[in-house]
Formats: sequence, structure tokens, C-alpha cells
Amino acid sequence: MKILHILPSIHDEASGPSVSVRRLAEEQGKLGHDVELHVLDYGPIPPVEGVSVFSHELLWKRTALGRRIGVSVQLTTALRRSGLTADVIHNHSLWMYPNVLAPLLGGRPGFVSVFSPRGTLNDAAFERSRFAKEIVWRAGQRLALDRANLVHATSDEEAEFVRARDREKLVCVVPNGVDVPAPTGRAVRGRTALFLGRIHPIKRLELLLDAWSLVDSVDSRLQIVGDGDPAYVASLKERAKRMGLRNVEWVGPLYGEHKWDAFRRAAVSALTSGSENFGMAVAESLACGTPVVVTKTVPWARVAEFGVGSWVDSDAGAIARSLSFWLQSEPGKQDAVERAAIRFVEDKFSWRTAASRLLQHIESARAGAGRSQQSKS
Repeated sequence: MKILHILPSIHDEASGPSVSVRRLAEEQGKLGHDVELHVLDYGPIPPVEGVSVFSHELLWKRTALGRRIGVSVQLTTALRRSGLTADVIHNHSLWMYPNVLAPLLGGRPGFVSVFSPRGTLNDAAFERSRFAKEIVWRAGQRLALDRANLVHATSDEEAEFVRARDREKLVCVVPNGVDVPAPTGRAVRGRTALFLGRIHPIKRLELLLDAWSLVDSVDSRLQIVGDGDPAYVASLKERAKRMGLRNVEWVGPLYGEHKWDAFRRAAVSALTSGSENFGMAVAESLACGTPVVVTKTVPWARVAEFGVGSWVDSDAGAIARSLSFWLQSEPGKQDAVERAAIRFVEDKFSWRTAASRLLQHIESARAGAGRSQQSKS
């Protein structure tokens, strides 16, 4: 099959979709499909093995509004041309020009339009800039979603958000995969609690700082790895200062082996987001054998079931108690959890499995689209 993926950007390696869409496209290419990835020119494009990547020039690139909307004549022309021979047009995310445009384009007879919201349809995400999103929704985003033959959710929770807006929509749930880094010998874990990801209000780092204020942190540290809007990052640092928090270390973004090393050296990682469609940082932490503390707004209840983390209420006290539990784990306990966490990820979250399962759902939707066209002819 010829598969077109459309995503506003893959240049930010701290963004979950930048990694997950890239890896999904690579695995589909390895399975023998002709895969194209179309993005906007927001920055340098990382290598994508076996995939034809096209970066399209933005209109009004030098203005904040232009970069936010993402209009591109080049993208429109390219998708019209490539779409004529596409079997699958797979759109990722919502609310920008490519997300409205892509599903409205036609492919070859029987083509399938696939939508992956990537967290952008969840209630918490919808509420942010709600007025602007209502305008986009009425201007074409709703029609684009209506025309999708298949919606790909990465968790049961995200699927429910989709069904709440359209009970008749065909939805499949296929979690992201995760790359398990090569082992480097026994990890030397310090008494470090780690947040690694994009620093954004949706991540609720204020709640994590509140929880840290309740942890006995004399010989422990909270390490915050990532970047975001400079004004927002500065406000978080000022908050930590006003609270008199000790041992909070602010680190810029880390990629590649530096990222994996941060996970390996931590006793526990934390994600307290108000909403996540998947939570790639959780999977990456477990892939390094590091247990996680996640709030129940994050779709990872199974970490508690498998004994590789805590799934807790969005309460500073509950988060603090779980962080303290994992920070105080003895080396023997850490070793056992490390083995269990890596095995958990290897069994359930390989990229080959994710790509194959999604392709099966696409084939089913494609067969249904073909039958629908025959009935109309």
C-alpha cells in the first residue's frame, strides 16, 4: 500500500507525536509499504529510515499566528498530487491547517482516511484555547473528522473521547510502541525523581512541585528535564523558589543516549498530566527499568497491576507518598522492578506489533470503504 502520513512537525524530539509517528512510519516501511511523511518547515528534520519525508514551506512563517495555523501552499499542492495514488491518508493531530486539509483530499478508489487525534481531542486539550478551537471545529475540523473511515486511538480513554463526539465512528485502539534501549550493565540509581518531557501547563508541574514539597528530600532530588515557553518555565522556577523547595534541578532537553541515561539513573519518574492520549515518557521510563508514578488522568493503570509503578489520584499527598516509596527502595527491590518493567514493555509495546496491528485495522476499514463504494455505484 501507499501510505501518506501528515503531521504538522517532527522536529521537536521532546514531543511524543514527533517520535511516535516517525517510528510508526519506519515500521510500515520495513513491512514493505510505500510510505511518505509530510510535515511543515518548523525546523531540522531528523532522519526517518525507509520513508520519503517532505518538508513544506509555511506561509507567514515569521509571524506567531502564521506558525500557529500552519498554512502551506506547498503542502496543499503536494498532497493533491500524492493523494491521487494513495491507498491510505493518515492524519495526525487536530486544529491546524494540515489537520483540516488532509482528510478532505481524495485518494485512489477505495482509499482509507485515518485520523489519530494524538491527545488533541481530550477534554483537557479541547478546553485550552477553546474559543479558537470552536472556530476551527466549525470551519472544517469536524467535517474532516466525519469523513475519516477510521480513528486510531492509542488508549481506551482516548477512544472514549472520540466516541463521546461520534458514537458511530469506527475506532481502533492500538498503543504506541517504544524502543527498548540496549542494556548498558546494571544501572546505578540515585535518589532521583525524574520528570522528562515537554514543559507545558497540560503536564501540571505545579502539582508535582506541590507533591515534592511533602517529600523528605534531604538526600533526594527532583530533576526536571525538558523545555517549553520561557515565560512559563520561569514561572515554575519562581514558584519552586517561593515554596522554598530544596534539591530541584532544572535541566534542558535531553535526547538520545543522554535521555536514556537520565531514566537509568533515576529511582522513579513521574507524570502528573491533566490529560495524555498515551504518555510516551511512561513507556520510555519502563523501557529503562525505572518505575513510574502517574496520576489517574494518565492511561497507565497497568503499571500498578504489574508492580512497576503507582497509579494515584491527582493529590499532592498521594503523589508524595508514592514518590517516597520508590525513592526509598532497596537495591534488590530496584533490580527486580527493573527486570519486570523491561519485560512488560518488550511484551506489550514493540513498534513492529503496533504497526502490524494498525495495518490490520486499516485493511478492514479499506475493505469496508470498498464495499461502500460498490453499493453506491
